[in-house]
Amino acid sequence: MLSLWPLYALSMLSLWSLYGLSMVSLCSLYGLSMLSLCSLYALSMLSLCSLYGLYALSMLSLCSLYALSMLSMVSLCSLYGSLWSLYGSLWSLYGVSMVSLCSLYGLSMLSLCSLYALSMLSLWSLYVSLCSLYALSMVSLWPQSSGELQNDEASAGLLWGLVAAAAGLRLQRGLDPPFKRLSVVFGDHSLLVTVSGQKLFVVKRQNHVQEPITV
Repeated sequence: MLSLWPLYALSMLSLWSLYGLSMVSLCSLYGLSMLSLCSLYALSMLSLCSLYGLYALSMLSLCSLYALSMLSMVSLCSLYGSLWSLYGSLWSLYGVSMVSLCSLYGLSMLSLCSLYALSMLSLWSLYVSLCSLYALSMVSLWPQSSGELQNDEASAGLLWGLVAAAAGLRLQRGLDPPFKRLSVVFGDHSLLVTVSGQKLFVVKRQNHVQEPITV
């Protein structure tokens, strides 16, 4: 029995030493595994945070790019609307100017045609009156009583038309008549027409033609 106790003590010491070594190994292995797991967890979390930051930055860049594109589209639409407004304004101004020019041209042409017609009518009336007076003077219808014309309604009407035609040729508009005496010169006599109020005074005078002096 005495020889078994040392053997038993050595075996128990060996067992406890082996148990201690196994426990130390297990604790070391557990510590190393936990440290590896924590390191791996930290690295994975850091990677996830980095990926999340990159995702946030990419989303921010995309949102900024979208906002810039929308602003550019709004600017382009505003510019397009402004150009169309300017184009419409130019067309409106062109239409108004063309209408004004056509109206002015029509009015000017109408005024010129009216003035031409009035002048031609006045000249024609004056020409007819002169021809009638000349025809009457040629057939000796004028009385020779002291140079005055009396009781000749046809000649009075012609003279009145002649005076009216001459009065229509005035260049300046005013209250005063354009002339005070009208002379119609024929070959051997002349008619002097004087306007006084609403009356016409006509005098027939003989023309004295001086013969040229021969030396």
